Amino acid sequence: MSVSPNVNAPAPTSIPWWQRRGNTAQWISAVAACIALIGFLLQLNAIRANAREANARQLYGAYMEAGLKYPQFLRPDYEAIKADPTKLTQYRWFVSYFLFAYDDVFHALGEEGWVQAFRAELRPHLPLLCSEIRAQSLLQYYSRTADIVKDEIRAAKSTVPECAHPQI
Repeated sequence: MSVSPNVNAPAPTSIPWWQRRGNTAQWISAVAACIALIGFLLQLNAIRANAREANARQLYGAYMEAGLKYPQFLRPDYEAIKADPTKLTQYRWFVSYFLFAYDDVFHALGEEGWVQAFRAELRPHLPLLCSEIRAQSLLQYYSRTADIVKDEIRAAKSTVPECAHPQI
């Protein structure tokens, strides 16, 4: 049995040039849209990082202002502060502000120089932290901040009386 060609079928025609160029233009447009989306996402990420960094610097600046307003809390006499309930409350808030400022700085910047500054500024506040801070309290901070506080408290067990039996 032989197969005969269909004589009624139209002869194949070539695709017009404008259709071929149209498909190419659609592909180029799709690729350009993807590139634009990637650029947008990168820009959005950079804006977020810049905003986080600016917020951290602003919070640290406010903490520095608090230090100027309450210089007695920068190098505290914990026994004298404990004797005055109002000063103790102010001091607790000052230390909380200090911890949150550095916590934000670590999260936004994460530079090692900030860690050294934090450790140096943390040591005078260890009597308060050792006597009042609980492990659950550290959950509100990023892990880097909480770990540094725990390390400093452990290291101060023999030098700071309040840290002999810490709550964490």
